[in-house]
Amino acid sequence: MNFEVIKKRTEVMVRDPQPGDYFTDMMTPVAKVLEREGSQLKIAKPDRKLLIWDDGHSMTIEEFVKWLSYDSIPGFWVEGWRDSEMAAPR
Repeated sequence: MNFEVIKKRTEVMVRDPQPGDYFTDMMTPVAKVLEREGSQLKIAKPDRKLLIWDDGHSMTIEEFVKWLSYDSIPGFWVEGWRDSEMAAPR
């Protein structure tokens, strides 16, 4: 898949996350959207020691965008995927 396509798709997914959206950094799991209610999200993060997803963390979409954004340049340090595009750990 073309890098520009992934970059644009990630931009849309980070700014409008949906349950099931999956984010990676160099193919390493970073986060999975479990739930969304309005601007509130429940995000699972991987437990690196146990190689499983944790129970989830609540955050707003604004906090989510800030967390996944670079500090000094535009863009995001993750790539966004849909379950249908990538076999996501459950």
